[in-house]
Amino acid sequence: MAHVPLTVQASSPESEITLVDEQGHFILKGTGEIHTSLLPGKIYIQIGGVAYPLDLKESSVFEEPSSNREDWEEYSGRNINEPTITLEYFISRRQCPACQVGVLVGRRDPVTLEMLTEDNCLLCGQPVEYESLGVYG
Repeated sequence: MAHVPLTVQASSPESEITLVDEQGHFILKGTGEIHTSLLPGKIYIQIGGVAYPLDLKESSVFEEPSSNREDWEEYSGRNINEPTITLEYFISRRQCPACQVGVLVGRRDPVTLEMLTEDNCLLCGQPVEYESLGVYG
């Protein structure tokens, strides 16, 4: 199986970029911009505390999504009543699969502090449920 070229560009040259595999295992770390080649497969690109999923199949350039105020106003609460999306497992600070801008951070029981399988995007409100609470990231 051949390696696939990947370029990752953060919005700031000082932003820390970390690449991890599906299970949360470390692949590579850099600052501002990374140029590398990886085996095809699902990875997560973590920039500034947010994990963005990427199914790497061919040569790709990933640019950190915009975080300007107009985006926030456009997406705020828009998916709160949408059907629940099921995700295989929890990854801390994962990008929302619905709006692609917000973040899933995980919820805890207020009394026991136990992780809950239910979560919502902090921006659009999209409900999600995790099949497994094995924590990665």
